[in-house]
Amino acid sequence: MKNYFKKSVSYLIYLIVLFSLIYWIMVLTSTTTIAPSQLGLFFSSKSGYLVIGFALVISLAYPFFGFTKKSVRVNDIDDMSAVERVMAVSGYELVGEEGKKRFYRPTKKFSRLRMLFNDIITVDMSYNPVEIEGNRTAATILAMRLENEQR
Repeated sequence: MKNYFKKSVSYLIYLIVLFSLIYWIMVLTSTTTIAPSQLGLFFSSKSGYLVIGFALVISLAYPFFGFTKKSVRVNDIDDMSAVERVMAVSGYELVGEEGKKRFYRPTKKFSRLRMLFNDIITVDMSYNPVEIEGNRTAATILAMRLENEQR
């Protein structure tokens, strides 16, 4: 799997930020008994080790469930205009090309952040069906839009 380490580390960072945000919201609303000065206990308790282990296991598994490859039948394999229209309407720009493979990236920074900067969508038009590979949510939505474009 390409970029496995980058995908795992970016998701681990995402989980750390998420857990930290939840903790600070609990501190600000006085719904936690652990003060910020006692945060070191988190790294020396059994439940702290479990949370850290949970975050590591989930981030190591993320590249397997966070990305997918979808296949879509197109009417004319030589006509890339349908793919170009769908990608442009969906907010993606062409960033590279290798023969019949095209690489797209979201134009908006927030979309890139939401995908944890693992945001390259690969469209392989070498044969029919066309393969769309990338972030699970983005690839699924783009495949659905391309199917609707073909109707």
